Amino acid sequence: MSQVLYNAGESPHIRSESRLDFSQAISGVLLIAFLWAHLLMVGSVIISPSAMNAPGWFLETTYMAQIGGPIIFVLMVAHFLIAARKMPFAAGNGAFSGTMQCACGTRIPGCGLCRLRLLWSF
Repeated sequence: MSQVLYNAGESPHIRSESRLDFSQAISGVLLIAFLWAHLLMVGSVIISPSAMNAPGWFLETTYMAQIGGPIIFVLMVAHFLIAARKMPFAAGNGAFSGTMQCACGTRIPGCGLCRLRLLWSF
């Protein structure tokens, strides 16, 4: 039987939470990089139509557009699922039940901010 050693006071739960937080940060940075690249490529139409057609031609001939689209979609879904674990409502409650657990840890009946966050996530 193998023995797993942890740092003093560190539990496996904290370690997995840290890994999930890091994964969320990395996926967020990658999504932001995609948005900036998309913004610059679409904004190149201001320079000239041929300046916009050049990146489009490159992405189509190298099949990056066909491969990148599903990759971005999977990255978006993964980022949402990792971030959804931090939603401020308790797991047993329905989506619009009267009492939710807020980020501060207190239970507020019908908290409008929690409902807004829940709606915004969809």
